[in-house]
Amino acid sequence: EAGWARDRLAGCLAELREAVEVASSEWWQRALPDERIDHAQQQGHRALALLVRQLSMPAAAV
Repeated sequence: EAGWARDRLAGCLAELREAVEVASSEWWQRALPDERIDHAQQQGHRALALLVRQLSMPAAAV
């Protein structure tokens, strides 16, 4: 289950970055809230790091 969550979260972070890049290239669209995007990415990467650490620990240590 943690492996699935890791893969899903990594995919979502990539989709977020792609969506931000696409939206920023649209001249007619309002600017996206950079602080919220940065915060979401930071939180996502922290959660991803925790999942990776959990998966790399031996089962008895978890």
